[in-house]
Amino acid sequence: MSALRVGVIGVGHLGQHHARLVSSLPGAELVAVVDANLERARTIAGQYGGVPHADTSALPTLDAVVIAAPTTVHHALAMPFLQA
Repeated sequence: MSALRVGVIGVGHLGQHHARLVSSLPGAELVAVVDANLERARTIAGQYGGVPHADTSALPTLDAVVIAAPTTVHHALAMPFLQA
């Protein structure tokens, strides 16, 4: 069985912990780390794996996402994934 391909969107104070936890889960692979601050995404991806992205426009195929961005943008970030 192949690993669940997961992306974490928003890797600030709480999101970095989501990335760490996803990267340690058996059966899961952290493949994308997204943050509006690309340097922050690069730092977290360097620690836990995945490819850093500044936005969600060019993400690889994912099986699941964790949205850890500010609550005010949850809806806008989640809708494209829910519709897919």
